[in-house]
Amino acid sequence: MEAIAIRPIRVKNTGKEFRPGDQVEAKPEKLLLWSEKGFVRIVEESGAGEIVRFNSPVFGELEGIVLERGDDTFTLRHPLTGETVTLPNEWLVSLEERSAIIEHDGGLPREEADARAQAEFYALFRKGGMQ
Repeated sequence: MEAIAIRPIRVKNTGKEFRPGDQVEAKPEKLLLWSEKGFVRIVEESGAGEIVRFNSPVFGELEGIVLERGDDTFTLRHPLTGETVTLPNEWLVSLEERSAIIEHDGGLPREEADARAQAEFYALFRKGGMQ
């Protein structure tokens, strides 16, 4: 059984510490107990542990380990700041992919499609896409 920490954990008897996003090593019964308390997410049940690439309006393209995935959002430990953040799933679509879709579906020139994709992406950030 595999689990990913979604909250900081310090094991009393060993002193070992796990930060959000770390793979947690423990006996299955302990992992289940921690899962019930909200400290870990069992990988098979949640899809956690998946590595995703996403576009940050501030830092550009980044990669991180998903702690939890919802219908509209995903939660991960930010690879640069170390903070646990919840972001909209729209951030998982790269600017290149979005630009190609706009270019194809809208019949727009590549330069215009690139500009529109970038504007849509930054609009997500301005609308409070980070929770």
